[in-house]
Amino acid sequence: MTSSTSAATSPPQAPPPRTNLSFPLKLYKTTDIQSNPPLNTSLTTFINHVFASQKWDRDRTTLRFPTAESLVEMLGPDGWIVVLMEPTSASEQQQGNGDGEEGFREEIIACAAAVPWAGDVSGVKADENGTEEEGYEIKTVTSAKAPVSYRKQGLASRCVAKLEEHLLSTVKAEGGGKKKVDLWIQTEEELNGEYWRRRGFVDVRRNHMPAGSWGAYREFVVVVLRKFIERK
Repeated sequence: MTSSTSAATSPPQAPPPRTNLSFPLKLYKTTDIQSNPPLNTSLTTFINHVFASQKWDRDRTTLRFPTAESLVEMLGPDGWIVVLMEPTSASEQQQGNGDGEEGFREEIIACAAAVPWAGDVSGVKADENGTEEEGYEIKTVTSAKAPVSYRKQGLASRCVAKLEEHLLSTVKAEGGGKKKVDLWIQTEEELNGEYWRRRGFVDVRRNHMPAGSWGAYREFVVVVLRKFIERK
């Protein structure tokens, strides 16, 4: 008696999780972004994609940066942006969003910017005693949502930490005895308020925004938060 067996078909295997996300951070000033159109476009596309995924109604979402020039305008003459890129081979990604060499590209997976504090969304730039506020606003804090292995890896926090390090070194280089820097965040309370409080920011004031603001279809609250960082 002859018996036969058929080999079981194995289900397709998921790619292994990306466990090494300790890629180097790159710090750019505004003129660096201006002089590198591919990077400018890639950053704009990346930020727009992630911000759109956070909106309440995608059909009513407006782009965070309608054009590549919008990013440069946001940074202004004294802005900085930190970018975290993952090297990828051309076989892994046919079209990268960096400016690497042929057969090798860099994929943006997180970024964060810092610009001189110009006041909150309502135009306020002084405390209740009339003292003018100073420091830098942290903006466009963005990290990739896919693949899943990118999540909860502190990618955006790494970018912010690099900005803090740079701003403190700038204060030290300027001299004058100044040791601390005020950092500001304006964010939608419901989505990100607690996230920033867990990172040492405290409430300063709130602004109630009407429907249509920031591409949202309903009213929401923007919380203004601040954190002091100090060089040793």
